[in-house]
Amino acid sequence: MSYRKVGVVGKHYDDHKNLLKRQIAASEYIRLLKSGREIINVDESIIRSTDQRSRGWVRQGKRVFTSNALRLPQISMIGAISSKGKTFFAINQGKNNSLTFSLFMLNLIQELDSLDPDWRKTTTIMLDNASIHRAKATKAYFEAFGLPIMFLAPYSFKMAAVEKLFSFVKNRDLNPLVARAYSR
Repeated sequence: MSYRKVGVVGKHYDDHKNLLKRQIAASEYIRLLKSGREIINVDESIIRSTDQRSRGWVRQGKRVFTSNALRLPQISMIGAISSKGKTFFAINQGKNNSLTFSLFMLNLIQELDSLDPDWRKTTTIMLDNASIHRAKATKAYFEAFGLPIMFLAPYSFKMAAVEKLFSFVKNRDLNPLVARAYSR
């Protein structure tokens, strides 16, 4: 059997410019944590109910079987995890866009306001460089609510704690066989 690659990481992943941007972002992250700020990492992910892979393990000379017969609806989630362990989640059917992201942020702001009205003085919201985070309307939204925002550098998967949360939810909570195997 052989395994055929699904894809490669972009060629710019380890170029000098992006390495430098990641180092700068990491030093800013550490500086914020040392100063006592809480960092809330917010991001989106999807849960596919239908196996969408087009590559996999096959015997040499055989084709990978894929089917378009039944495509179940896509489930999207937006999550946030703070450097102090607080988690916030929203799940919806369909794709995330700037409206679902803005609604999540509004609910997050309301929740944080109810916990501590002065949270903006001690908290920074960390986002990746997704287009819905960088859109003019979204930036205006951040300014209108006075949100302290920090953007991750390109390809900064390891700094995004929410990615670990998504991995846990997808691989453990949504896959009971794996959950049973790890819970022993």
